[in-house]
Amino acid sequence: MVTAYAHAGYLQDAEDLFTQMPAKDAVSWTAMMAAYSRNGHPTQALRVFRQMDLEGIHPTGITFITALDACAMIPSLALGRIIAATIDFVEPRLEPAIQSCLLQLYGRCGALGDAKAVFDSMRDRNVVTWSSIIAANAQNGHGHRALELFYSMLLEGVLPVEITLISVLHACCHSGLSGNAPQFFQSISSEFELRPIADHFVCMIDVFGRSGEIENAADLIASMPFEPNAVAWTILLNACRMHKDVERAKRITDRIVRLDGSWQYALLTGIHAENEKVVN
Repeated sequence: MVTAYAHAGYLQDAEDLFTQMPAKDAVSWTAMMAAYSRNGHPTQALRVFRQMDLEGIHPTGITFITALDACAMIPSLALGRIIAATIDFVEPRLEPAIQSCLLQLYGRCGALGDAKAVFDSMRDRNVVTWSSIIAANAQNGHGHRALELFYSMLLEGVLPVEITLISVLHACCHSGLSGNAPQFFQSISSEFELRPIADHFVCMIDVFGRSGEIENAADLIASMPFEPNAVAWTILLNACRMHKDVERAKRITDRIVRLDGSWQYALLTGIHAENEKVVN
């Protein structure tokens, strides 16, 4: 019931039910931790984890995964390392799922040395762990290394999933590798037989926008097989702002006026302001 309330967003009901429980085991403590994390309260989830330890309840693998996920949400490298040390003490042979969580935490915190150590220690690597180490490098500006890892993954016979290719496109976008991005984008469907999702299109729109290819970015957003989301439009408008394409920004804003207009008009105002500085 705690989990059901959390899924429905009824956090107070979950708290009340948890408090009323006469006996709490590791499952119920973990469920309460997950309830807080799911509803955007990772710090509170970690407080429950500490209280669970004070109560002498032995954590399970799922408990550790939930705690590491909460650390990644904050993010807190120090707490993550403490939890990792605890895991090493109570369960020296880390489960692959826990190792994947550590990879994501270290990547989020920019601790690439720790991420590499975990990855190198893994005996069995799957697409989740490969995707995590690729993402860790891509998110921290090591695009070349992210692509090297991607090719290594393919050589080991592990095929990517959608999230893997999001990280690959992100690496191209933010590491001076924009010329590689169109090939990877095409390979999503042609080589890996996956269906591009919104995040793939958003990454490519960002690639084109940053490199000044506004026309290509606009054509891509028009060709999306689903309704472009606010993120896609914001990136395109930001590209117009970056490259002082005021007229196109006006046309884009007119087309999306049916959406909540506050953020579009605020951005358009910024475009006009910066354009006035250039003119003057």
